[in-house]
Amino acid sequence: MVWGGICSKGKTKLRIVEKGAKINSVYYIENILKPFLAEDIPRLYPKNDYIFHQDSAPTHSSKMTIKLLKDNQIKFITPEEWIPQSPDNAPMDYFGWGYIKKKLNRRKVRTLKGLKRALRQEWDSLPHEHIIKALKSWPQRCRRIYENKGIQIESIFNFVMIC
Repeated sequence: MVWGGICSKGKTKLRIVEKGAKINSVYYIENILKPFLAEDIPRLYPKNDYIFHQDSAPTHSSKMTIKLLKDNQIKFITPEEWIPQSPDNAPMDYFGWGYIKKKLNRRKVRTLKGLKRALRQEWDSLPHEHIIKALKSWPQRCRRIYENKGIQIESIFNFVMIC
């Protein structure tokens, strides 16, 4: 498993989950969220002018995770504000991971070490203009999901992804 994020100012560092790790709130907070807040946020948003968004994965919406965000005065979209059961609406889901998977499928990777290296290379080469295009489509996607009463929209929404 891999964690990464995109925003108008760039990309986060990719964080690869250790093989065999039990991914619970403690693991997520210690190995993903805290390093993200300590390393990526100061680099991408030195003025602290951001709103954090996560998808609805259980570790992202757990009481422990929400408490950490609130205790550290992180501005974020709460689970209650996020569209439930909408896996096609997080920018990393409708764009980021699909883009990376498509690029990786073109490579002849034979080992886990090779996969990690290829993953980082493809992540590092993800064009910023593609990220901007994906993020600009986000408000329209939210509206379409709302209008479709939360039902998946991929079959009715044509997002053109340049690969």
